[in-house]
Amino acid sequence: MSELVGHEITKHQLDSWTAESRDGWRFPVVYLPAFEAAIESHELTAFIASLRGAKLYIGKEALMAQLGKLEAAKDQLRRQEVALKRLLGD
Repeated sequence: MSELVGHEITKHQLDSWTAESRDGWRFPVVYLPAFEAAIESHELTAFIASLRGAKLYIGKEALMAQLGKLEAAKDQLRRQEVALKRLLGD
């Protein structure tokens, strides 16, 4: 995390942010991407997305979703093209 955020984050800081006995301490959300990278996970981001009614796609799954959007857009454009040609009498 320290390398990713550009300054040292110590074990003591992590312990303070997560200890049940430390009510006044909270994990700074600005460090969430670095934390997830350090633990090689996307679970927290996926959880936050789900709370907002969204879904997180990673890697091939993200590419497949984008491909699906492009295919849907092409279909919509084809339907519009056909409708315009009908109006023009082609």
